[in-house]
Amino acid sequence: TPVGLQVQPGNTLALVGGDITVPGGKLSAFGGRIELGAVAANGRVTIDPLPDNPSAFRLSYPPEQTFQDILVSELGAIDTSGDGGGSIQLQGRNVRIIGGSFVEANNFGVKPGGTLEIRASEWVEVSGTGPLDGPLDAPTAIAGAFTPQFSSLSTNTFGLGKGGDLRIDTRHLIVRDGGEVEAGSLGPGLGGLLSIRASESMEVSGQAPLLGFAPRLGQASLGLGFGESFLAEAFTVSTVSSANGNSGNAGDVEIETGQLRVRNGGVITSLPAGSGHGGQLTVRVSEGVEVRGTTASGEFASSITAGTFGSGNSGNVTVIAPKVTLREGGAIVSTSFNLGNAGTVTILASESVELAGRVGRNASTLEARTLGRGDAGSVNVTTGNLSVRDGGRINVSGSQTAQAGNVNIGARSIELDRGTLSATTTAGDRGNITLETGNLQLRHNSQITTNAGSANGGNINIDTDTLVALENSDITANARQGRGGQVLIAAQGIFGTAFRDQLTPESDITATSDLGTEFSGTVTLTTPDVDATAGLVELQGETTDRTDRIVSTCGAAEGSSFTITGRGGLPENPIETLNSQIVWEDLRTLIDYREETQEIVQTLPLPAPEPRRELVEATGWIVREDGTVELIASGDRSSSDWQPTPDCQDGAVHAEGDR
Repeated sequence: TPVGLQVQPGNTLALVGGDITVPGGKLSAFGGRIELGAVAANGRVTIDPLPDNPSAFRLSYPPEQTFQDILVSELGAIDTSGDGGGSIQLQGRNVRIIGGSFVEANNFGVKPGGTLEIRASEWVEVSGTGPLDGPLDAPTAIAGAFTPQFSSLSTNTFGLGKGGDLRIDTRHLIVRDGGEVEAGSLGPGLGGLLSIRASESMEVSGQAPLLGFAPRLGQASLGLGFGESFLAEAFTVSTVSSANGNSGNAGDVEIETGQLRVRNGGVITSLPAGSGHGGQLTVRVSEGVEVRGTTASGEFASSITAGTFGSGNSGNVTVIAPKVTLREGGAIVSTSFNLGNAGTVTILASESVELAGRVGRNASTLEARTLGRGDAGSVNVTTGNLSVRDGGRINVSGSQTAQAGNVNIGARSIELDRGTLSATTTAGDRGNITLETGNLQLRHNSQITTNAGSANGGNINIDTDTLVALENSDITANARQGRGGQVLIAAQGIFGTAFRDQLTPESDITATSDLGTEFSGTVTLTTPDVDATAGLVELQGETTDRTDRIVSTCGAAEGSSFTITGRGGLPENPIETLNSQIVWEDLRTLIDYREETQEIVQTLPLPAPEPRRELVEATGWIVREDGTVELIASGDRSSSDWQPTPDCQDGAVHAEGDR
């Protein structure tokens, strides 16, 4: 029946034992309590009365208890909504909310909301939409003839009372294909806490395959966070959110997991749409965070975001993990669309932060920005290695008269390859960039910029060991209708770039103004004052005369010699290659060597000496009586008396070493 299984308001409805399935059914206890415990065989359950409500009780289980599965499907419903919202506890091995089903404990009154708790030893899944009556076509959707139901977990408040807390404790959490997990405020009451502990992994991904639907104020826009300006495209993204649509503050979002993956347009958000402030969004991950990709249309990116659509301020986004990766348009963003101020984005990654690639207009981004009159927040990054490449960017920006925030980065190394670090403003106060790193590299048109419109250019402060900027990569603090900013760089070495009065096809450092040179900013480059001649020894000015060291020539075949020994050196003639020589080392003992030598000497007769015919280099010539010319060596006894032969008989010249 439409009513399903129901108890009196304020009472407890409990289903305990084995697998629990709710295929299209409904369980309700308005303002009361619902307990589902998929206890395995020989399980033990404790019933604990509630001290503030004698008509209700809760169930508890021993730590060693084993469980089976809970499945809510085909538009199934578990609902304790009412004044105070009631409470729900689902305990099992795998808990799945699919096919447009929902579990909700929404608050419509003035009492504080209850708690929605899901504990699963293995998996929690929230995914998909429910079956729809009638044809699924665009005209029907645009006319609002039907409202698709998305699978969801929610503890929203619509009244004065505070929204309930939503807590998930499991090994793996999956929210996909239009699934929603929400703890928000659509009234004056405060939103509740959204706490997720997934010890191994969490994935938010995918979109529901809808042709389109009309905007639904608040409900449809709650998880998506588009407020009154939202116009749905051909999907709704999977969402984990804390949002408000009125004067109440949104609740905080806390996520603890081993691995967090946000893909294919998935969203984790804290987003006020009214005068209330946004909650804090905190992610703690023991292994890595990956935010990747967009919806199939490329219109909306996967994101972790805090924002505001009203006069309330956005919350801050804090991500703590060893590795943070944003790819193919993935983003971590804080945004103000109206009067409220954007929050701060803080990334603490002990190993690395990587931003790479873009899809359409969606670049992989770390950003704090304002699109309205509220001020932008700042982006703070502390990591081991920062890589921004292939269109990735880290940005703070202010529109209209709004103030831009600051970019503050501390890292062992910062590498930009077609990447951008920017702090830009139109007419508001300038944004600044501060970098502290051991090695800063810019390649392939990378940019570090604090440019401004009618405002003054921002400041750039860089403290690094080495700065390398190549292939038209620029560092600029320029302004169009204001004064240029200040660029301060302290480095042990600066390579490939230099200060210039204007941008060139080379890599430049500039602080210019379109108003003229008198409005230019300043560029200060500080490098060590090193004397390149320090420690050098002055050599003698005169070279050694070799003529008093070696005689010019020696008599041939008279026992004189000139010997050069060593390894390597020049080839024997200019057309031969220089071949390495293998050095042989005699490893025999001295006693063995002497015995072998004596034996060889005793057994082998010495050969009789044969006269040698020496070949010597020609160093002169003589003209004989018949007119012929004969080449001679200057040491030849037959040479002319006008060229005497030096007396170097029995002399020897030796040169040892490499040549």
